[in-house]
This record gives sequence, structure tokens and C-alpha cells, in this order.
Amino acid sequence: MSAAEILVPAKFISQMVQLIITCVIYQSQYENLLNFPNDQLAEASLQAGVTLSVIFLAVEMIILATGWTMNFEKTMLTQIILHSLGSVILAWFILDSWDYNYIWAIFSLFCLLPLLLEFIIIGNAILFRRSIIRLKN
Repeated sequence: MSAAEILVPAKFISQMVQLIITCVIYQSQYENLLNFPNDQLAEASLQAGVTLSVIFLAVEMIILATGWTMNFEKTMLTQIILHSLGSVILAWFILDSWDYNYIWAIFSLFCLLPLLLEFIIIGNAILFRRSIIRLKN
């Protein structure tokens, strides 16, 4: 059994769990805004953070489905750890009704960082492929 056979399903599951928990924040957002009852800016900030998280996780799921990054085990393991920690912290965010501002730190560490790693891997794969094509010619 290869590492990709274990890591790809684990990455899919960790991303899906984080995506589901992120979607649950839409339903429980008012508990995170209790200290800011009529603040439209607070509500908009929370919704923007959650919406960007969902979009970034969806893009990362699409990239996973294309298979571009399946052979990069160390990066995939890093992403699995980040998404798993993100899921735990998002659940804690919901259960303890954290302040809405924490969503941006969670977003940057557990959604933006893994997606940037994906883009770096794809960029390196494209550059490597071009260099091989140039060497053949």
C-alpha cells in the first residue's frame, strides 16, 4: 500500500470535515456576535471570513480531484494536519462562542496556508514539466 493510497482519502476526509464545520458557523454565527448585537460590520466580517473559507476549501477540493498534488506526500501530510487542527479549532470556535475576529486567524492558518501550498506545488510541477519538455527538444 503506497502513501498516496492512505494520504489522499485522509486529506479528503479532513477537508470535508473542515468544510462541514465551516458551514455550521453560518447557523451559529449569532452566538459569536452576542457582544456585538447590532453591529453590521461584525456580522459582515464573520460572514466574509466564513464565505472565503468555504470558497478556498472548495477550490482545494477541486485541485485534489484533479490529482495534481497526489505525489507530494510531505506537503499532503502537512495539509492533513492543518485541516484536522482547523476542524478542531473551528468546533471550539462554535462551542465556546469565540469572538468573531478569531475567524480571520483561523482562515489564514487553516484555509489560506494549505491553498497556498497547493498553488506552490502546482507551480513547481508546471515549471518542472516545462523544463523536461525543453530538455527533450
